[in-house]
Amino acid sequence: MNKTASPIGQSDFFNQEYIPTQTFMEYLKKMNNFPYVSELSFEPYLNKLSALSHADCSYTKTAISPMYKTAAFLTELNGEKLKEMDDEHLQNILGGMFPYMFLNQQKSFIGSPFKKSLYFQTPATIELFNTGDWMIKLDLAHKENMITSIIRAGAFLLKKFYNIEINDPHARIVTFKNVKSGLEKHFEIQIKNDFVEAIPLQPLKKLSKKKISKLLNNIYDESLWLDAFPPENFKFIGFVIGTFYDVTGMETMSLLKNKVTLTDEEMGPDHFLPFLEQQLRNYLQIPALEIGMVMITFAKFFQGQSYSLLETNDISFIKGDEKNPSIYERAFTAKDPILFDDLSQMDDKSSPVIQSLLNKGIKGLILMPLFDRDGELSSILEIGIPNAMKFNALTLLQLKEFFDLMSLGSDKYMQELDNMINHFIQQQFTSIHSSVKWKFEEVATNYEIRRTLPNFDGSIDPIVFSDIYPLYGQADIVGSSKLRNESIQADLAENLERVISLMKTWDSELPFHLMDAYIIKVGNILDRISSEFISSDESLIVELLTNEIHPLLEQLYNRHPYLSKEPYDNYLNELDDNLNIIYKQRKAYEQSVSQLNSAISHFMEKDDHKMQKVLPHYFEKYKTDGVEYNIYLGEALLKDGGFSPFFLKNFRIWQLVNSCDITRLVENLSGKLPVPLKTAQLLFVYNNPLSIRFRMDEKQFDVDGSYNVRYEILKKRIDKAVIKGTGERLTVAGKVAIVYLQEKDKLEYMEYIEYLKQKNYILPEVEDLELDKLQGAEGLKALRITVNLEEA
Repeated sequence: MNKTASPIGQSDFFNQEYIPTQTFMEYLKKMNNFPYVSELSFEPYLNKLSALSHADCSYTKTAISPMYKTAAFLTELNGEKLKEMDDEHLQNILGGMFPYMFLNQQKSFIGSPFKKSLYFQTPATIELFNTGDWMIKLDLAHKENMITSIIRAGAFLLKKFYNIEINDPHARIVTFKNVKSGLEKHFEIQIKNDFVEAIPLQPLKKLSKKKISKLLNNIYDESLWLDAFPPENFKFIGFVIGTFYDVTGMETMSLLKNKVTLTDEEMGPDHFLPFLEQQLRNYLQIPALEIGMVMITFAKFFQGQSYSLLETNDISFIKGDEKNPSIYERAFTAKDPILFDDLSQMDDKSSPVIQSLLNKGIKGLILMPLFDRDGELSSILEIGIPNAMKFNALTLLQLKEFFDLMSLGSDKYMQELDNMINHFIQQQFTSIHSSVKWKFEEVATNYEIRRTLPNFDGSIDPIVFSDIYPLYGQADIVGSSKLRNESIQADLAENLERVISLMKTWDSELPFHLMDAYIIKVGNILDRISSEFISSDESLIVELLTNEIHPLLEQLYNRHPYLSKEPYDNYLNELDDNLNIIYKQRKAYEQSVSQLNSAISHFMEKDDHKMQKVLPHYFEKYKTDGVEYNIYLGEALLKDGGFSPFFLKNFRIWQLVNSCDITRLVENLSGKLPVPLKTAQLLFVYNNPLSIRFRMDEKQFDVDGSYNVRYEILKKRIDKAVIKGTGERLTVAGKVAIVYLQEKDKLEYMEYIEYLKQKNYILPEVEDLELDKLQGAEGLKALRITVNLEEA
């Protein structure tokens, strides 16, 4: 994009946000480098009046006669003589031509065509530019507009001589700031070229459609336009009329609308409220207006930093109580803005809330409730002024669009905050259980809000729940290790038998000593694993088959086509496509485990869903050889509180019932599995409340504190427990084992067991057992009950 060269100091000039209007006008004079001849003249105006005077209308002739005489007089004056004429004399002369221009409130001026020089300004324009009371705001948009006189002149020529019209490029918004009040006003400048004529000094150049199209598509390329319309070829005479129209209200609303709709705008209170306050001051032209906000939804996250005009986040103080409700109480239940025109004249003006406002010099007040997407009150916007009776019903009507924008802004803030919270949770915490999601949202909200406040240290609040009661249980597949090894042993034995058979068939057809050696080696391995199978045998045999024997068989088959094809194909068909070994018994076992785990897991999720409705609690499960789970419940896990020991007892009974139900479920499902499986239920009673903490690095909850670690150690070791003096495993198929530490735990669970008996969940016999010492755990005891499978 080509531009004319900027004069020295122009970049420094535009580095300032506001400059005095007088300085701005001096700068314009220096920048007056318009390359065309431009002369102030009233001749074009006189020509238009002359044309009107020939109209067949006696009234028209009478009306324009004095204007015609004035214009004829002024035509004899050149620009320099007009400059020398004093303003009062010139105003009297021009008043006959343009009486509407010289009203005190009209901000207008007269200047030469396209040049940045003014020959006359109305009193209102003089007040804006010459008294020193105003500063003008500069930005890049104004910078672009200030260097386009050449383009505007070119557009005028294009329309006049080539009948190509470009939309008026003159109208633009300029912002002024009052030095004394700090208020801003926005004006739209409109420049009329009705009395401007262009005079060709040379024969007109022919412009092709392609050339015109290029001009229109390069509206800022001054060199291109100067080439199409050389300055030496044209002269402009006449005058322009410029007018400043006050569009403060419209522009303020436009700025607010952009703020609340653009996705990259900061909507946090530290950034948004000062911006909002300034814009509303401009809109109402009240410099002492103050904006505040009572935070309701997020009050506790602002760490004592209040944005309310009352300078507190104490909702009980702001709202008052039933006997002495404050004026804010109405806003907590209202749907529309509430107006107080004079706080000093209210009946309860001695109340702490009103006194607090009056002490700040606030007499007029508007309270606007703002709501979240669920229709819940999220905050109350406060608009306060020191003037009594300044706010009235018309003010509410005047601010209707503003209130609509604030509702939109509140929606946007809540949505953006919600998006940031969800992103933060996904990034920091991954999957979160629904029962504690509120806590993660609280921490994420606190983080996102503090991020907009001064002195943010970047820390994330720890997620810790204290005084929580744990419930642990597992449905463990009985003999899973033995079953798995047996399935692996059976597959490997079959694989070795089949490969020996194939090699013996080929050995009789092709004398190949290495193959004969493999027959002996594989036979020895088969004999050994048939009597004793150890875990390391699996990798040894798989490596021998896949890395040595199978490649050898493939090469022999490819080189000697006469070798028997059918036994080779039959052998290959028995191999698993992915593992390249026989994988049947183990596959059947793993499918059985998977089906059983899925069935148990689904049942537990469905059952837990019902209990979540009784009391929200944290629930997590893991699939191993069976399913194990953790349940945590307590006051700290409840967003609104309400926990009691009765809920703990209820959950312990439910856990026992659930264990019986799972045992029955497995019994019904076992015969339908490829490999019949049984489970043993194990529960651990731990009566001491503990703390759990979310570990950021591991993205999961764990017990918190060295004392509480003992619970984790015991929980992980009790599944290996054996009955003291017998060597018998505690966990037995069809039974539920309850491990406990204290005698009071036993007494409590004996009551629950009696309930199970009455409901026919279990058989009458109850085993009271003492367990062998475990590493790091001694003195453990257990109750063991047998599930009544006939009720299954």
